[in-house]
Amino acid sequence: MPAIDPHEGVTVPGSLAELDDVELHPYYGETAPAVMSITPPGGTKHRLGLARAAGTAPAAAAGAKLGTAPPALVVVTGSTDGRGSITFGTGTTPPAAEGDLLTVTFATAFLSRPIVKVSSKDALGMLSPSEVTLTGFKVRCTATLAASQPNTTFELQYEVTS
Repeated sequence: MPAIDPHEGVTVPGSLAELDDVELHPYYGETAPAVMSITPPGGTKHRLGLARAAGTAPAAAAGAKLGTAPPALVVVTGSTDGRGSITFGTGTTPPAAEGDLLTVTFATAFLSRPIVKVSSKDALGMLSPSEVTLTGFKVRCTATLAASQPNTTFELQYEVTS
């Protein structure tokens, strides 16, 4: 089974259907995300979605949905741009209407607009990523949150692929 090094050009004969015996080895660099694509001769370029499994943790900032003066958000140890968890609480008077819980800013920008998935085991109602860009995303929430909850009250998980 041939290994593909993304730093070298590789010509693969035939179609993508013939790639059963190809093993892909993505490279997770410190200044750029792993990017891998395959173009069969005379064919269409196929980009493979890759999650950043290693690297620096992103930054997180409170959104308006957390109310006035919420406790500092914590990006859980071991989180990366590609996946992780964030814990948070609420300040005073969080709005009842749907709104932005938080903003995540990637440690390293993606080369193409990523796909973001968010989830939580807590009573946060429906969560959805919004305003996804090369440098980060926001998380929207539909639930009405109780005021003045400590940081560890809520936790959400995210997964990002490009």
